[in-house]
Amino acid sequence: QPGRQGDYENQATGPQRTLIADAGLIAPHWPRPWGVDATQLQLLIIDEEFAKRPDLVRPSLGISEWILPTLISSAPEDLQQRFIPPTQRGELGWCQLFSEPGAGSDLAALSTRATKVDGGWRINGHKIWTSSAHTADYGALLARTDPDVAKHRGIGYFIVDMSADGIELQPIRQATGESHFNEVFLSDVFVPDELLLGGATDGWNLAIAT
Repeated sequence: QPGRQGDYENQATGPQRTLIADAGLIAPHWPRPWGVDATQLQLLIIDEEFAKRPDLVRPSLGISEWILPTLISSAPEDLQQRFIPPTQRGELGWCQLFSEPGAGSDLAALSTRATKVDGGWRINGHKIWTSSAHTADYGALLARTDPDVAKHRGIGYFIVDMSADGIELQPIRQATGESHFNEVFLSDVFVPDELLLGGATDGWNLAIAT
């Protein structure tokens, strides 16, 4: 059944998942080589075949199901090769660094800043309600690159190494005692130019496309 394997803490790796990933069957509708360009009819057939094999677990990609399509559409081939195969195999976890204390329902009002420096960008800001940031290897982050243009236009889309210097996590304790969500504080976090997807002000369009 889709979704029984994946999602950070429960994300299992192993020969079965690798075989499914290499066959392009984790997200069959994605273009080759990451999927098989499956049509709607083919997707139904694939689902039926998985249902016939309860021992064959179809992995979930978790939040990366929304992030990897942006890489497929906007990242150069070397970055696709760097991030997509290990994510599909369950070797990399992701989080989405979008929401902020002052920018929840109005995401374009975000205030996290990305300042251009030699070789990359320095990120400063505060994200909130970030699912599983504490287990993620990388995060997809929106930050304001140009404060002088319309708010939807001055945003960049960055891939951030969650182990980078300047990242501090604070778990948000839920009533159940669990803490799947986090606040993320970014202080002069360096992101190299190669991890800016698209142009410096393309972030909004990339974010809403997936």
